[in-house]
Amino acid sequence: MTEDRKETVIPPFAISATNRRAIEEDLEMATVYCVSERERKRSLIGKEREKVSFMVRAYYGIWAYPFDERWILIDSMGLHSFSLTVVEIPPIDEFMQHLRDAHNNRDLFISMLVRHNDTFAQPRKKTHTITGLIEKPLAFTITSYLNDAGYATNPSLNALMLPLQMDEGRMLEVVYELNKARKDLEDDMFRLEEGTKTLDEEMSFHMARIGEEIEGINKEYKRQRELTAEIVNRSVEQLRTKKELELKMVLSRFDERKEFFDSQIREYRKMSMHLKRDQDVLKRMIETSKPSMKEQKYVELWSKMLKDISSRIGDIEKEVKGLQSILEGLDDERNKELPPLERAYTQLIESKTKLLSDVEMERELEVKKRREEADDLSKKGMKLRQQMLSIIDDIKESLEQIEQLPLQEFKDDRPKLVCIPFYLVCYEDKEGRRRYRAHPPSLVQSPTIPLLLKWVPGISTQLLRPYSGQLMDIFEVRLIERLKFDAILEGEVYKKGKRLNILKSHDHKRQISKAIDTLVKQGWVAQRQASGLKKSLEVVPYL
Repeated sequence: MTEDRKETVIPPFAISATNRRAIEEDLEMATVYCVSERERKRSLIGKEREKVSFMVRAYYGIWAYPFDERWILIDSMGLHSFSLTVVEIPPIDEFMQHLRDAHNNRDLFISMLVRHNDTFAQPRKKTHTITGLIEKPLAFTITSYLNDAGYATNPSLNALMLPLQMDEGRMLEVVYELNKARKDLEDDMFRLEEGTKTLDEEMSFHMARIGEEIEGINKEYKRQRELTAEIVNRSVEQLRTKKELELKMVLSRFDERKEFFDSQIREYRKMSMHLKRDQDVLKRMIETSKPSMKEQKYVELWSKMLKDISSRIGDIEKEVKGLQSILEGLDDERNKELPPLERAYTQLIESKTKLLSDVEMERELEVKKRREEADDLSKKGMKLRQQMLSIIDDIKESLEQIEQLPLQEFKDDRPKLVCIPFYLVCYEDKEGRRRYRAHPPSLVQSPTIPLLLKWVPGISTQLLRPYSGQLMDIFEVRLIERLKFDAILEGEVYKKGKRLNILKSHDHKRQISKAIDTLVKQGWVAQRQASGLKKSLEVVPYL
């Protein structure tokens, strides 16, 4: 028993809102009694329909267990639970095996990436609920309450301890379940990180292979280009030599023919020059002849000769013009024959040099193909990697939920049972129907009540204000609902409550009666209402 008490933590029920000191027990009992009497159901004409069956100081057990050098809180009643969103990771081991199998086969590796394109895209998520484990918001409130109010380690022997629906063994199962959930998440994250690492390594390997292939292509085509360039340059040089020879032969042929016709023209012009000279001589002879019969005959002969010479000169001029026309035709023929020859050789040279361009084009196509393959491979791998990293982020968020759970700190590392005090009131009518009202841990308001409010019938204002809405939810909502639907628990609580009923103790009644006078002095209760409360206090609750 002594060992159990050392592991029990009991904060006060009510503390001052101003200095955070616990108030006296008689004042809190009196205040709860006043509220309980006020909340009894009555008929329309004010006749009582139910009475307070019992009022007890009770404890709600919250297990505190060391976790990562701090403490998690576990609801011994099992009214709360911790919901953890967990990602169901895809078959990562199968994926990694496929990666290894495709190590030396890039086509297989790419097909594997395509196959697993949607493996990690939309992983299923499930909610892992750990019953009893208190989530951070409520745990933070309880921690603040303990740090704010302080605590003792000796429970009251006259208080009702709610039955522990989760004993220490079940509490350890919750801790084990939480540890297992965290371990599973860490294992999943490790496997995914290993999968990502393996994917990165395989991607780097295949990308490096593609880089090596591109380098090999460049080297091979460089070698081919050098060999081709040597052959092409030799062929081009031969073509140019052949072209020069052929052009030279064509020009030589035209030059010979031109020279032949030029020589004929020179001969004709030389002949024409002699004929013109003879013509001039005959003209002078005719002009200088005497008009005698004998000379007249010579003149006629000379005139005839002159006429023949003139005709001959005309024929020669025609021949010269004909030869000049032939020469012009030769020039035209040469001008027509040389360009096609030039073009033919130019095309031949271009066809040879095109081999170099074709080699370069083939190289560029091969390199482009490898780079496109590398780009496609990178996109597929990056997509898978992003999907896996997204799942890792989800797992980290789940782990963060767990890491944020521990809040409260204690000096030692032994499990604690935090007994949160509250008051439980049972109302019972004549038909035996019962209802319960729980008063959660509270802050005590300052008793600075205006004088006029003392004349208002009943309680002028609420002396006790719930410490927090979350603590109020435990007692006023969840616990009451549990008692309403759990007949076994309700029966056990009712039995213990009747036995530990504060209103059956003369000492407690005397304390409450004196405390009511104090509440009147502080202005919380009107004098008229106090008299009624004291009278009802004297009535023993019926069974």
